[in-house]
Amino acid sequence: MTHPQQAPHGFRRFLCNSCGHFIDVPIHCASKACGVCTAIRGWRIRERIQYALQGLKQDRVYRWRHIVLTVKNSYDLDDRLDHLVKSFRKLRQRKLWKSTQYGGFYVIEITEGTDGWHPHLHIVSYGSFLPWRKLRAAWLALTKDSFHVQVTSIRDGSNIGYYISKYITKAVTLTSASIVTLDEICRNRRLFGPFGKCALLMKKFRPPDKFYPCPKCGVHEWIPEFILDMMNRRASQFT
Repeated sequence: MTHPQQAPHGFRRFLCNSCGHFIDVPIHCASKACGVCTAIRGWRIRERIQYALQGLKQDRVYRWRHIVLTVKNSYDLDDRLDHLVKSFRKLRQRKLWKSTQYGGFYVIEITEGTDGWHPHLHIVSYGSFLPWRKLRAAWLALTKDSFHVQVTSIRDGSNIGYYISKYITKAVTLTSASIVTLDEICRNRRLFGPFGKCALLMKKFRPPDKFYPCPKCGVHEWIPEFILDMMNRRASQFT
């Protein structure tokens, strides 16, 4: 069924088995530009991040930092994404990174300007001091075309899940044609990922088997509306 306020995004309606109260659950549409799906994706990622943070080693020398890495704009989004991801993978193998950064998470944000696509990395990294000038020089050596690097300290490390997921749920302002291109290029790409110790911790994560209670009566039993309609149609055949 289609939600009356957010058409044409599809929703499925579920009814409480006790009181009949209903909720509309969005159907995943796989579009990277869908605000409904990205909000759900951000919520799931926050759960995984919180799990990893519980097992993260605490060190007085280590701090959380927000790092932004970019590559030169281009009209070839596929090429730019490959270049960005490969350059970041190589950076994590360098002594500068491996000797200072313990673990963290990254999100690829994609915008579009007059000179083409602009994919860039938002990274929250947990580690010791990372010299900006050395990082800038290393990134330029790897990309050959970009020296734009930002490093900002994060004071409150307890809110990392919301800090990084805001770039996932951020509204995308693109034309319809650009959204089609974005979805085609990013169909099989990961735009979020952990690295270092956080990657090892998140491999152990198992989604909780949750059945949310009815907000009206508190019962945990839900019936899909289409199944209820099917049962009613069958029952009407014998009356």
